[in-house]
Amino acid sequence: MGLFVAWWLGRDSTRDHQGTEAPVQGTPSAAGHPSSRPSSPGSTSSASTSSASTATTRASTASRTPSAGASSSGSSPSGRPPGPSASSLPEGCSTSASPLVPTRITLGDVASDAPVMSLGLAADGTAAAPPKDQPKTVGWYNLGPRPGSDKGKVVLTAHTYHRGGALGNALNSEQGLRLGDVIRLTDASGRTLCYRHTRTAKVMVKDYDPKSTVLYDDHGAPMLAIVICWDYERSTKFWASRIIFYAEPLAAS
Repeated sequence: MGLFVAWWLGRDSTRDHQGTEAPVQGTPSAAGHPSSRPSSPGSTSSASTSSASTATTRASTASRTPSAGASSSGSSPSGRPPGPSASSLPEGCSTSASPLVPTRITLGDVASDAPVMSLGLAADGTAAAPPKDQPKTVGWYNLGPRPGSDKGKVVLTAHTYHRGGALGNALNSEQGLRLGDVIRLTDASGRTLCYRHTRTAKVMVKDYDPKSTVLYDDHGAPMLAIVICWDYERSTKFWASRIIFYAEPLAAS
């Protein structure tokens, strides 16, 4: 996508963020956000934004994406799969769940050892972004929880280009991230924490409730949330929706 700010869903400043997720029906309005959060979803540059073709979008999303708020089969009632034993952890995954600062990420078979940038807010108060000429770089929102935190959503972002070719396009393609895929986040020391992709949701920008915890949540169950722009409208050069890939932490029981 273009400017990184368009990735972000706004966050309400008046609530304690301990509520449950609202139904996934929308994307952001631009009111009442704390200083540590982007104040609005922002505008999108047409020069570097992108998504796959409409036909591909419809087909891949319909065949792969669970309905809003749904969790994958085999989950516990809370939506979180049972924790594995140390012996059942995927190879290379740390048995320690202590938080780390990610520098690399592997996303199933979609991306291997891609760079992760630690990002806060830009000078104008919006979310900072990886350089627009780095379509395979992932951003980690460093004003939220760190990977390995015992509560809250770890928010990651990836670019989508309206002509294709960026990581966001690959994630939501027919060969993209699938339920059960393992996501690996690695720090500078080489320690790796692993998450398993459990569900996907689409959030329409026009309907987003900033009071929901669909993306920002510092106090709920630990979770990874990877957000990308989707549904590019060529006439307005606007991304109408966000796709959010959720993943649950894997740690030794």
